[in-house]
Amino acid sequence: ANTASDGLAKEMEQLKMEYTLEAEAKDKEHAEATAELKKRNKKLKADMEATKEELRLAKLEASRAGEAAGQADMRMSESKQFQQMRKIMAQKSEEVTSLRRRLAKYEPESVADGDL
Repeated sequence: ANTASDGLAKEMEQLKMEYTLEAEAKDKEHAEATAELKKRNKKLKADMEATKEELRLAKLEASRAGEAAGQADMRMSESKQFQQMRKIMAQKSEEVTSLRRRLAKYEPESVADGDL
């Protein structure tokens, strides 16, 4: 009976040792995986911050470009040549309207309904 209990005790001790080794191996794997995930997370956060900064700079650049374009448009629309061109276009538009009315008197079928 003593030998049987000694055998069981040895087997139990062996199982305990195997379980402990297995648990330690799993703990080590878990620690390595956790460290790897933390490392990846840190890199992703750094990448995200860099991307946010790029986006901020791109928005700032777009804003400045929009302001510059607006100023250029304003300068152009205030220029003497642009004002003269607008005046000429308005005169020509009035001439076309007048000519269409005259044409409508003599040849009404030649003028589209929406042209008057």
